Amino acid sequence: MRQFRDFTDLNAQARNWVTQEAGRRIHGTTHKAPLALFEIERPLMHEPPAVAPDLGTRHKVSAHRDCHVAHQRVLYSVPFALVGKTLWLRATDTSVSLYDDCRLVASHVRGRRPGDRLTVRDHLLRISANMTADFGNVPISAPPAQKHRCPFSRVNFRRFLDQTY
Repeated sequence: MRQFRDFTDLNAQARNWVTQEAGRRIHGTTHKAPLALFEIERPLMHEPPAVAPDLGTRHKVSAHRDCHVAHQRVLYSVPFALVGKTLWLRATDTSVSLYDDCRLVASHVRGRRPGDRLTVRDHLLRISANMTADFGNVPISAPPAQKHRCPFSRVNFRRFLDQTY
């Protein structure tokens, strides 16, 4: 077991191991020493870019009826008009962007903890006391036989809004 006093010592021992041991061994697949191959490739290498490349990932997600999509157990809001649609989510280390085909529809700071819920208030449907919402043309105050078609009763929708903010 190797011992290290600090990071400087760790780096020095690692460099020594690569240049004196591992880099000189004959590799099992190439049957050549890695340092010998590196010397052949070195003139062909370019300087790394000044700005690190964006290593974002893309995923297909579905907009749930609560106006959110889930990515790595974090919820991100989308405009209510997109409920039920499949969207593209692009995640980087610091942000999450949502696209309907190629059109940007929402951007959020990346959530860090599972269970985080990042909501933009304008993404949610506004409901007044005298207004009905278009959830399959069912009024929010639908009779009990039709309530299964409506994701929120008036009371539950207000309770959802109160919890979100």
